[in-house]
Amino acid sequence: MKKFLYLLFYVCAGAAFISCENVLEYQQEEQPCQLVMNALLEADVTDNKVYLSLSGETMTSYLERGAVTVYVNGEWKETQEAGYGVDQAGSEYLLFARLSTVFHPGDRIKIEAEGEAGEVGYKAFAEVSVPYPVEPIQVDTMTTRLWNGFEDISAIQYAITLKDRPGEQNYFRLKIYSGTYWAEEIPEGWMPYDIETIYDHDEIVLSEGHYANENDDRYNVLLHNVKNVYSVFPDNQFKDRSYTLHVYTRYRPAKEFAYEWRHFIQTQARICIQSLTEEEYLYLRALTLLDSDEYEEALMEPVIVPNNVTGGLGFVSALSETHLQMRIMQKPPRE
Repeated sequence: MKKFLYLLFYVCAGAAFISCENVLEYQQEEQPCQLVMNALLEADVTDNKVYLSLSGETMTSYLERGAVTVYVNGEWKETQEAGYGVDQAGSEYLLFARLSTVFHPGDRIKIEAEGEAGEVGYKAFAEVSVPYPVEPIQVDTMTTRLWNGFEDISAIQYAITLKDRPGEQNYFRLKIYSGTYWAEEIPEGWMPYDIETIYDHDEIVLSEGHYANENDDRYNVLLHNVKNVYSVFPDNQFKDRSYTLHVYTRYRPAKEFAYEWRHFIQTQARICIQSLTEEEYLYLRALTLLDSDEYEEALMEPVIVPNNVTGGLGFVSALSETHLQMRIMQKPPRE
């Protein structure tokens, strides 16, 4: 009912504007260029990157040079010159600084960035604290069939039990990777590489990321069923206690590898619970809404994308991860 009333309001308002004879011309003033800094800093990892660019009218542009300085808990750690390279997907040429500092849960990080373009210098900084990870998780699995909205598929159900950190508001993201290895023994350090689509049918905790709560006044009240593509969720439903998530991914059974009859084949899954800052949680929810087919820019209020960069634009976040890797399929060789 509430959704209908809001839609009716927008239709009436649109009709009123159409009936006006006077048209006010709108021309946005040109905005000055700003340094854009983006980073996702992960605890206990040696390969964090900070990406730099320059803001433009409709897209970012390139800097001629850039540098990043890192402080942890008020202490200088390193200064790195940025260089150009392709992203992980190999599809975009980006300027980034590779950090050697290893961050730990509880660290207060300050990133200072500078850049130059056309003999003009730019500076900006951002501060973020690294959240603490959850305790080791427990995972049970079973194979099943699942209707994904288009077809009936082979699926695997994960029952993932995590324990909330007591006495504080916590935010999480679930990620599941899978990978197939053509041998019985897996080399040390090998990890599944393909990120899986997560089907969260009837999982109430993950539905909080669907914009389903009409009382959440920080989000557009017209949208109640936006898919939670990033699988983010707060601890509102299980504060200070344990909870078991029930989710599904696609599953490729051993019989589909029958043509590889000479090889031992196994599929491994890596189930990750990432502890996020509140800002990162809100940032991913905003991106979810922007990418949704349910969002109509002409009818709905603008989506506010969080920006925590002072003196510039962008978003710098930090996370800690707890994961468990397990074998979910094996096919021995046939003589």
